[in-house]
Amino acid sequence: MSSSISNGSPAACLRRSASGWMKCRWLAQVSLLSAVPLHCPPIEPPTESCRDAASGSCRVVLEAPSASPGSDQLTVRWTAAGPLDRFEVLLQPSEAEPFTPVPAVVQGNSALMTRGPAWRLDWPSARVKIRGCARVECVESNEQPLADALLNGIAEVFDDPQNVGLFSIDIALSARGDTLAVASTNDSRPGASPPFEAAVYVFQRGDDGRWQLELRSGLERYNTGALRLSADGSTLVAGAPDDRSLCSGVSVTRESCTPSSETPLSGAVYVFARDSAHQWRQQAFIKSEQPLGDLNLGTFGAGADVVLSADGSWLSIGSERLRVGHYLDADFFARDAAGTWHHDSRLTSAELGTTDLEQTPFPELVLTVTPPVALSADGRAFVSRVSGLVYAPDFEDPSAFDGVRVFRRDDAGWHLEADIHSPLGAWWPFYGDEGDNFGASTALDDDGSTLAVGAPLSSPDAAGADVYASGGVYVFERDGSGWREQAFLEPASVAARDEVGQSVALSADGRVLLAQARGKAARAPGVLRGFTEESLVQNPDDSWGSAGYVFERTEGGWIHRAALIPPAPGLLTSVFASMAMSADGRRVALGAIPYGPDASTPVRSVFVY
Repeated sequence: MSSSISNGSPAACLRRSASGWMKCRWLAQVSLLSAVPLHCPPIEPPTESCRDAASGSCRVVLEAPSASPGSDQLTVRWTAAGPLDRFEVLLQPSEAEPFTPVPAVVQGNSALMTRGPAWRLDWPSARVKIRGCARVECVESNEQPLADALLNGIAEVFDDPQNVGLFSIDIALSARGDTLAVASTNDSRPGASPPFEAAVYVFQRGDDGRWQLELRSGLERYNTGALRLSADGSTLVAGAPDDRSLCSGVSVTRESCTPSSETPLSGAVYVFARDSAHQWRQQAFIKSEQPLGDLNLGTFGAGADVVLSADGSWLSIGSERLRVGHYLDADFFARDAAGTWHHDSRLTSAELGTTDLEQTPFPELVLTVTPPVALSADGRAFVSRVSGLVYAPDFEDPSAFDGVRVFRRDDAGWHLEADIHSPLGAWWPFYGDEGDNFGASTALDDDGSTLAVGAPLSSPDAAGADVYASGGVYVFERDGSGWREQAFLEPASVAARDEVGQSVALSADGRVLLAQARGKAARAPGVLRGFTEESLVQNPDDSWGSAGYVFERTEGGWIHRAALIPPAPGLLTSVFASMAMSADGRRVALGAIPYGPDASTPVRSVFVY
């Protein structure tokens, strides 16, 4: 074939091999008008082929793969016989898929391959092998399972094995998944004073995959509320609903605001900031600025619900005033360029849509709308949960409903954008089993155009008792200024009381969804893609197991990808109460209580995949 010289890009001279055309050297500037590859001039062939070798054959023997704790890279090593001079790694993600080449850094007789998202592999069946080539001949090694290496690559994060508090009761990940915040209720450390307190921890992931403790701070009292991290992991917001200090507004520390008297359960929010040297300091201590309610009970649970914008400069806290009924207001706070927080605005319970209970203790209709429970990254859209009750005149046989409301902010302020009720029906008997707990958990993607709503008590097949309260997650998509249901997601294998949707998380682009279920445990911990009722089983005697289900949105719709099970010894022993996901959906953290051989001494940890 002839070619003409031009001012185009340099082209490679190609040579045919067993795996296709391979580059052997660069030519001068040539025309790329023809799609036919340029053949190389004759080159000196290797001195031997596998058939020419003294042994008469080539062989590759693969050793068991390995991984360091916390690393998403797998190391594979092998021995080779014969004049093999090229190697590549072949991966089988699950037993239902073929072996295919994957990117890897090959050095001699070893290779380093990046695992990718943990949920893309079926850990019990994923396998790897090596292909070695000499001239145009190639041989393949034995296969090796990846399960042990993948399990070893999970990072277990904990502070003190002697801590008997509920470490990991809530967790949060930064957008990159390299900063982890952990809340601990009734935190206990040997010799500590007070012996029990609420506490928050921050861990940072190093280049070697290991997590190092950067911050531990007590929050006063015993219980923690919501925990939130900014996208870059440099701002931490922690709720303290049991705080009893009586002051209001923004202070630097609790000590700088506490007056001589206290009021029970007024609640507060702690704000911590990290500098460029990874040093943490408390930046603010925030209380509701609302006046005390009747009977001097003040506000209850400020910090039980907290939302934070992605840049960490705007937050909202909810508070509940104890009167005859429940009043839920939303306070918004903003941080200026100097790092000082100030009260920005408030949405009252009436503006949120809560029914006024002050005049009539037991009205015909009682409607409660919570403060924000989910927030878009830019802080311009939030979701509140709606609960309703309708009483009969004799206060018997009330009916109820669950829903969510979406609010959006423009130059004129906040306005109600959508009222979304359970698609199963507006009302259900309050004391019956027909409710689906729609809105038990919610999540928004970064631009506030995709909304996930957990309904853990839903039963898709109402006639089948075996799927009672199997649960699921509704996905809604913003269409202009309105919202439409896009999908109802449930695992491929469901059973009664799975309660899928106890909590939900969305990736930044809204294409990966993580949903928690409480009713499942597994015969094999890790990540299961080809799971069945034989591999993923329900706990006996109503004891709790847990699974995190991963769904991915593709061009053809949503696909159930995998089930994540915290690693724990034994058969039905993995329980987790919290979960978090990085912005790209690649890294997942499960706050778990895996019981050891002695079930009376659980070890509380966070497992990062």
